[in-house]
Amino acid sequence: MEWMAILLVLLSAVLHAGWNLLGKMQATPSLHFFIYATLLASALLTPGLILVWRTLLSLPYLPLILLSGCFQILYLSGLAKSYQHFELSVAYPIVRSLPVILVPIVSGILVHISHYQSNYSSQQWLAYGVII
Repeated sequence: MEWMAILLVLLSAVLHAGWNLLGKMQATPSLHFFIYATLLASALLTPGLILVWRTLLSLPYLPLILLSGCFQILYLSGLAKSYQHFELSVAYPIVRSLPVILVPIVSGILVHISHYQSNYSSQQWLAYGVII
């Protein structure tokens, strides 16, 4: 299965480079550009999904994968809108840093309200806050 991982990483790198190349060819990438680029990437990756579709259907966290796809749609829509309204040099760093900032904050909130709250000491919460 190592060859499959290598192939997926290489394909992902090529798709990302193509995405950047096509995106820079347009003055301001529109939502249509993101839709077409995502559909193209999906079409290229579909044969890989066909190979493992039975495994995917049996995954207990498949709803979370689908939910992450919905959030990816929201992210790309926001990215397209920000590119339309702001300079690329301003919009890109802000939009790309939001997931890095929001994921630890939201996960910290979820951990805090979950049943694992009692397992963390105040020093561990302080360290987590410093990391954020």
